[in-house]
Amino acid sequence: MFLFSRRGYWQELIESIVWAHNKLKVAHVTQPRALSIVQ
Repeated sequence: MFLFSRRGYWQELIESIVWAHNKLKVAHVTQPRALSIVQ
């Protein structure tokens, strides 16, 4: 339980979620472009 009360844990969790969200967003934007170039 004490792991959850640590601020560093939540900061790391939030940062990883934001990073994953940004990576997915970038992939979502670049994927259709890459497909249209191939076609």
